[in-house]
Amino acid sequence: MFKLLSSVLAALLLAVPAAAQDAAQPFIVGVQADQALVIISDDETTLITQGAYDYSQISTSPDGRWIAWRALDSAQSGSSLRVYDRATGNLSTVDVDISTGLPITFTSDSQNLVYAFVDPVKQGDGPETLVSVVIQPVLSDRPTITTQVPVQFGCGGGSPIPSEWRYWAETNSFGGNAPILAVTTDGGILYSTRCDGVGIALYNPGTNATMEFPDVARAQYNAAGNDVLAIAVDNGVLSTRLVLLDLDSMNLREFDIGAQADQLAFTEDGLGAWASVRAFDGYIPLTDAQIAGLAAGMGIDPAAPPNLPQFVSSLLYVDLATGEVRVTGVDLAAYSIARIQPVGDAVYFAAVDNMHGWLQAIGDGTLDLTKASFQEQEATVGVSTYAYSPADNTVERRFTDMTQPTVIALP
Repeated sequence: MFKLLSSVLAALLLAVPAAAQDAAQPFIVGVQADQALVIISDDETTLITQGAYDYSQISTSPDGRWIAWRALDSAQSGSSLRVYDRATGNLSTVDVDISTGLPITFTSDSQNLVYAFVDPVKQGDGPETLVSVVIQPVLSDRPTITTQVPVQFGCGGGSPIPSEWRYWAETNSFGGNAPILAVTTDGGILYSTRCDGVGIALYNPGTNATMEFPDVARAQYNAAGNDVLAIAVDNGVLSTRLVLLDLDSMNLREFDIGAQADQLAFTEDGLGAWASVRAFDGYIPLTDAQIAGLAAGMGIDPAAPPNLPQFVSSLLYVDLATGEVRVTGVDLAAYSIARIQPVGDAVYFAAVDNMHGWLQAIGDGTLDLTKASFQEQEATVGVSTYAYSPADNTVERRFTDMTQPTVIALP
């Protein structure tokens, strides 16, 4: 079991020589008001595009040149894959519906785009849907490799809570279990096998062999070490154990971090990992006006109002060599911490607000649940972009007006 250190000792252990106060700040791409997809730095904002009904699965290439995302058009009649070239300003479209739930990614050399779609013609007789995984050079409109892999679909359900909607959007997931799609350094295809994000498989196109790992979730791939980090799942429930799988040796190690991780990310060198953890912090007290608004819009009994939870979210560092867990200075009143992205001297992440803004709007009458759209409700839940400095164990809020903040790699 990993040893959990105090925050004071952790601050000393996390210290590195000289914090880079003058270090270059990375650019961040995300969505702002009026459905504007933008790139932000400290002193400028660049508009990429605007007007789609929804943007999702924002991804950047490892070299920072390319940005890709899924765009749902304003008529909600279909989606497409969009690719932006930061070197030329060119915006291109791959006319394919990529609504599989699997993310858009790039190969580790930044030369190829990786995405998945469902080809209705190429289907078998089994319970799974055959998903076409495409590896396509970013400078070409012709795929070099198209492979079919089986994925179980049919995830239903949802949530009436806008903080959950934000949480799912910020994690590119259904229920927080972010799926994975990656091409390994030796050409394998690593992918989630179910729409709920539980279970992964490694397909070898050369041998046509597949290895499955059904009891893991929220997997992350590290090209530097050709390994996978994930959360172990016990009987369908996330455990407190992390799983580290070396894809070269197929050696698998498990570590108990003493808490259920929420989201994961490798450090840039692959020797450690960052894990967000969220802890229940009681139920939010409701006013009479809020109860009345919830009853009118959701059909609840005013005499038995719902228990709406709030959370405190924190960030842990995990040393993958020694099994040591270090508590950081990140401890926020937030529904979740998502999009953990280590870049340069900082770790960037998105923090999703608890439900207070939604409830306040219901209580003061500015949000009528009998009429409010999905977007109007979701807009009451803020997302803040933070930068955590391991050098001095401090955290800084960078933006409050951007959702799906995705860090672009430093040159």
